[in-house]
Amino acid sequence: MKHALQHLSAFKRSMTRLLPWPAPLRPDLDQASLLRDLVAGQATAGAVGDAARAVEFFHRRPAVAGFLSAAEARDFAADYGRGKVAWRQALLDEVERLSKEGLRVYARLAEPLGGGLDWSALPTDAHNDRLYRLRPHRFGFLPRMAMASCLGADCLPALRATLEGWIRQAERTGGADDAYYSNLVVIYRLLAVSWATPFLAARAVEGEETAAEICLLLFRILAADVRYLRPLLGESTPNNHLLADRFAAWFLAACYPELSGQPAAAPLERVWHAELGRQFQGDGSNFEQSLHYHELGCEMALAYLVIALRRGTTPDCVPALPLIARMLRFQAALADRRGNGFVLGDTTDDPLLPLDAGGAWARGAWRVLYRELFDRGFPATAEGAAGAERAYWLLTALRGPERPLPLAVSPEPLGDLAAFPDNGYVAFRDDGREEQLVFRTGPRPGIAVSPGHAMSDLLSVYWSVGGQPVLEPAGTYSYAATDPLPGGCPAAPRDYFRSPSAHNGPVLRGHDPLGQPKGRFRAIDSGARATTRWRALEGALAWAEGRLEEAGPLDGWRRGVLRLPGRYALVYDRLPALPEGEELACHWQFAPEAVVAVQSSRQVAASLCGLSTYLCASEGVAAADSVKGRQSPAAGWVSRRYGQLEAAPQVICRLRPGASTVAFVIGRLGSGEAPPVVEVPAAGVDGLAVVVRQGDSQGIAIFGRFCGALERGALDIDFDGEVLWLGLRGDRRVEARALGLHRLSSEALGLELADVGEQRDPAGWRRLAVGSDSGGLCGHWAAASHA
Repeated sequence: MKHALQHLSAFKRSMTRLLPWPAPLRPDLDQASLLRDLVAGQATAGAVGDAARAVEFFHRRPAVAGFLSAAEARDFAADYGRGKVAWRQALLDEVERLSKEGLRVYARLAEPLGGGLDWSALPTDAHNDRLYRLRPHRFGFLPRMAMASCLGADCLPALRATLEGWIRQAERTGGADDAYYSNLVVIYRLLAVSWATPFLAARAVEGEETAAEICLLLFRILAADVRYLRPLLGESTPNNHLLADRFAAWFLAACYPELSGQPAAAPLERVWHAELGRQFQGDGSNFEQSLHYHELGCEMALAYLVIALRRGTTPDCVPALPLIARMLRFQAALADRRGNGFVLGDTTDDPLLPLDAGGAWARGAWRVLYRELFDRGFPATAEGAAGAERAYWLLTALRGPERPLPLAVSPEPLGDLAAFPDNGYVAFRDDGREEQLVFRTGPRPGIAVSPGHAMSDLLSVYWSVGGQPVLEPAGTYSYAATDPLPGGCPAAPRDYFRSPSAHNGPVLRGHDPLGQPKGRFRAIDSGARATTRWRALEGALAWAEGRLEEAGPLDGWRRGVLRLPGRYALVYDRLPALPEGEELACHWQFAPEAVVAVQSSRQVAASLCGLSTYLCASEGVAAADSVKGRQSPAAGWVSRRYGQLEAAPQVICRLRPGASTVAFVIGRLGSGEAPPVVEVPAAGVDGLAVVVRQGDSQGIAIFGRFCGALERGALDIDFDGEVLWLGLRGDRRVEARALGLHRLSSEALGLELADVGEQRDPAGWRRLAVGSDSGGLCGHWAAASHA
């Protein structure tokens, strides 16, 4: 029944696409009589005209609504100008570029704003992607230009001309099609106007006539947008679009009741909270399988929180507060201290709150906000981190309640490993070494999934060092790029970038666990899921494993990741039985900066930005090939920002026919070091052994139950647990690390351990760390001569 309903819903959407799309209603942009009614008798003494009335409206309304007052905007801009020298200069430089070079529209430039933007001739791309025409209508340029005007930038004439041109275009027959293409476009514009107007009102109060004229233009746009939007809210696609609808319905009632005609905000607030809870899961992840749309939800949640608390709501009266904390915790876990992270799932680089330079991701913001609002024990974020400026403005606006905000249950600390099993993300974190590895397993069985923006990245691994991506996701490129183009890009880019081939997991030729998409967005949830397990001992060992559940031949595929801090990451795959003749591979997408050398069929070296790294495989790999910028079949492409396309080396490890197990090791090479050799000496139903040899050192990893002899019979091991890692040098024992240990016995190593009774150090070994729970014993021991 579930799948029948999904097919029916998809059929309805398909039929809707065949029908003529209704043209947007022509907005009423006059609004002068409404403005006069709203500020009758309240204009500043001696002021005349509608511009003065607009200034008066924006002088008092944003502060009442929950945004900055004009006085606060002026004072904060002054403090920002004195205390944030680098940000101030970047802002002024950005506004200078907007005025003289052009407005950035994804990978293209619109004309400069100095003379006003020609809204009838916005840039597009080779794929006729409508998002290029829609993006400027979000007014993402507005808050930054308004802030800059308070710092002395001569940008108000350009802003006035640009807004005048927008109104002229919208009033033309058919000219409003892009401006009112969707509720989401209008909601973006509403937030941009609401954030910018306090700064403009502050300038107008100081006597800047151009700022007053801009205030009048913005009132006309704001009032028309509110009246246009209100009857349409609640009818959008039930993903991030509907979430934005629910947020906007509350936002309009709370902040602009005189414009929306909706004075009762409380019922709409409850509906907004319910939709937030429907789309975001218990671990803070969301049902769209896209970090960009998760970030959009975070932006709505933070805008809501700032407005609600500034309006006098106490934190204990915000029912969504624990969920907001979990949402920020999820984002914080996936970002390093510089605000770097991976772009997983669809993304369009469109911030709802365009308050910082760059105009895209704000991972640093979520780290800063999570720490300041909820968890002061979380490591500090670098001041210049990507997105940190957005956090600065939001925290500046957030006044009143003491921080951290109260939660009934304190957040679980984010250590070496942070797992989010609802939608399948495991972050192996190392802020000290500035190293990050993310294992994307997949949504758990039984969890709701909205597949439209999902990518087929199940069981994929991504890795960065010092903020530099080494193994990275391919990105999105364009929602519209469905047809092949002549040279210069992969055939059918939209299909490639969301396919398994573009990601760092298992690839079976001709098969997609999420189902072959029929249009620009997946319409049907295929039911593919992943069960995630994990264990960690802080500073010693971290492990996670995902098991794929799907209707196709990859059902039962198990991939695990074992990370030794400061050393390497071991990735193993346990394959299901497959029919003969299937073409099976594991793909690894390197960064565009990487220079990749395939040194043998199972050893790959890659150098980039001063780093020397390796990817080595076990004998289950038949051959490793490096491909870069191939058109058909597509391989070796990366899109780090929407609309940008770069050829980048992709290593394709073809698996041997009949292989049941394969292992990979990824890590950094020291000066003069050779890449390691990886072997799988034993693989059974219950357990797996992997050996990594490098020079005279070797590491032996055992997963699950194992009883037998390794190292040509010289090493006896009887182990029952999750993970055991042994470090040896030459013929000497060095250390042992274990997760979820129930029993370990080795006469050759002199080890006898169990998870029952009093924990005593084995003779000749010294305990470095140990912990025990219902899942078994976790510990780290060193041979006495090496402790």
